[in-house]
Amino acid sequence: MYLSLWEYIEYKEKEEYRIILKKLNVWKKKVRERDGNKCVKSGTTEKLEIHHIKSYTLYPEFRTRISNGKTLCSSCHKKTRYHGHKIRKHPLYKDHNQYLINKYIK
Repeated sequence: MYLSLWEYIEYKEKEEYRIILKKLNVWKKKVRERDGNKCVKSGTTEKLEIHHIKSYTLYPEFRTRISNGKTLCSSCHKKTRYHGHKIRKHPLYKDHNQYLINKYIK
């Protein structure tokens, strides 16, 4: 089977994504177990999420370190400083975007 360059790149990206996803699922499980399957702030056991203490986007080297995660309920997770879209307010975010532009576009 012949793949065009773009199809090959897309295939490799999907393969890398699968590998990363598998590592993240293992990481999430270990963090939850360490935290006793409950929110470390409220103590609830419902609607649990795993929070990256250092940003997933800005610090890729810390993505799967157990020490960089904590179990939070969705309510407590939303209150974290740079949760989700709020990462754009982080002072390093602009530099990270420039890094991505330089890596993939230029």
